[in-house]
Amino acid sequence: MRPITARLKNYAILGRLPMSPLTISVPILSTYAIGEVRPSLTMWVGLIGLGLTTHLFGFALNDLIDHPVDRTHPSRQQHPLTTGQLSRREAWLFTLLQIPLAFGFFLLCLSPNVLAVAVLLASLLCSITYDVWSKWGRLPRLIPEVALAASVALLGMSTMLAHTAHPPTPAVLWAVILGMGLLLLNSVSSGLKDLKTDLAYGARSFVIALGTRVEGEDGLWIPSALRRYSFILQMVVLIGTAYLWWAFQPPLLLWILSLILSLYGALHLRMLLTL
Repeated sequence: MRPITARLKNYAILGRLPMSPLTISVPILSTYAIGEVRPSLTMWVGLIGLGLTTHLFGFALNDLIDHPVDRTHPSRQQHPLTTGQLSRREAWLFTLLQIPLAFGFFLLCLSPNVLAVAVLLASLLCSITYDVWSKWGRLPRLIPEVALAASVALLGMSTMLAHTAHPPTPAVLWAVILGMGLLLLNSVSSGLKDLKTDLAYGARSFVIALGTRVEGEDGLWIPSALRRYSFILQMVVLIGTAYLWWAFQPPLLLWILSLILSLYGALHLRMLLTL
């Protein structure tokens, strides 16, 4: 493999590029959610670029901060930060570059107002809050999880505000429900996935703070507080999605995405309750 191709592949791994369509869909679907805009080619470039750069920033920063823990996990032994194919300096430069690129796409292609820019900045700050404090520090463990959910909801809101100063109520509710769905899926399933490694390294994730622990080789003990938390969030997402569909008749694309997220969350909850 040629050096330039190998380097690009390493950056793609660092930024979790295969998962980027999910984040890219947030500004795109948020634009369609307001029901008044038909994106031009320039706008499409801005929406895709904004989603891609914010995705790369959040995931690359998370890998950099969590690398001391992640490098001990068997599945992370081929990660470019672990193998040395990417130095930490190179990874930091790549990560920080995404910030001006995100604002560049936003400002040049979407012509947002000051409020929209401020909301995008708040979205990035929420993403940083999660990456820095989700497993470390003295903040209550739920705050970083809420911050990550807020970062996605605010990303959608920033796109809406770039088009209109007063986004319609169903569009705002859709962004909130999307954030709630992410809160459920990330705070629980991601925490359970990393539980053994986090416990071994002394990290304190949300599920660990609630008392989740390993039993035997592959068993987990799930506290009742985590079960209640998962159930309540799942009900909020399901009821909120149903209300949006019943009261506002959102565009079909938004309905399909919300349904998929809800079903995914329901399957996750079923898995959790049977552990």
